[in-house]
Amino acid sequence: MTSLTIQSIYGQGTANGYLYVQPNDPTAYPSGSGNATGNTLLNSIFTTHNVIEYKQSFPGATNAFLANAYEIHLNGFPDSLAYALWNTNLFSQVETASYYTIADCPNPMSINDPIPNGTNGDGWELEAIDAYCAWTITTGDPAITVGVADTEFDESHDDLVDNLIYHEDDSATPMPDCRHGTLVSGLVSAKPNNNAWTAGIGYNTTIAGYVVNTSTFCTGQPWQAVWRAFIDGT
Repeated sequence: MTSLTIQSIYGQGTANGYLYVQPNDPTAYPSGSGNATGNTLLNSIFTTHNVIEYKQSFPGATNAFLANAYEIHLNGFPDSLAYALWNTNLFSQVETASYYTIADCPNPMSINDPIPNGTNGDGWELEAIDAYCAWTITTGDPAITVGVADTEFDESHDDLVDNLIYHEDDSATPMPDCRHGTLVSGLVSAKPNNNAWTAGIGYNTTIAGYVVNTSTFCTGQPWQAVWRAFIDGT
């Protein structure tokens, strides 16, 4: 089976590209000297398209397909290189991918909640996903409802009282000592700048909480709650 896949991916920042390839000719593999191969035509194509790295994707893989997977990194967009490689018949598979540099963020949002500010020894996760810059683009939308099926929900929690819609179900028993549903809901939509707890990644988003049927402490079967959310159109 042979395939050529060109992906069009859009995002912020400047795109450089790379390719995943499956060589099917002995001369098409890296020769161990820079980006060179044992194929003169392929070396010329690499030079023309500013290839900066050609390497095995999964060194030590025992699966034959993964062991034969290689990636080619270049300065520039990968589409034209993909077509050039495909036309050599040296590869059974050529697939493009893209990665992006982080866009400039001169005015990241600041918040006063204690956990993101580190006073409780936590909050690294918001920094890791660049939430403070993401919030300058969007903070969520009350018209968008995210369903959470979990063990309990604290409707009176300071961070959730304005965003959480709790769906009661006589057949399901909440387990308030678990706090897991409240935690998950907070990751999505905790209110910022109230000097309490944390901030949700989409803090203006509406949360619909569905309690699962619990069998043992803090565990349960989510399917009935998921089905209720589906019926509600969440």
